[in-house]
Amino acid sequence: MKVFASRDLPNLPSKVKDLVSSGVYALFSVDCAAQKYALVVGQGSAIYMLDCDGNVIESREGESLERLNVLDAVTFSGNESGFVKINAA
Repeated sequence: MKVFASRDLPNLPSKVKDLVSSGVYALFSVDCAAQKYALVVGQGSAIYMLDCDGNVIESREGESLERLNVLDAVTFSGNESGFVKINAA
């Protein structure tokens, strides 16, 4: 698992980062051309493909995560002290 500081992916809204840290949304690094990250909003829901700054560059409705070349799960540290909350569910 990769742990990013809250300042990483600067164009991804803070609320989304909080939801990723809480385990409500899932974020993965992927190996897919210009698309560096995949944000999964819910099972059977949309997958948002993000660039290295956190900009949405593509939305994939109903696509399975297994079809992507997933590298690592990603979360954000809770604050600048480096605290990380990991949802093990």
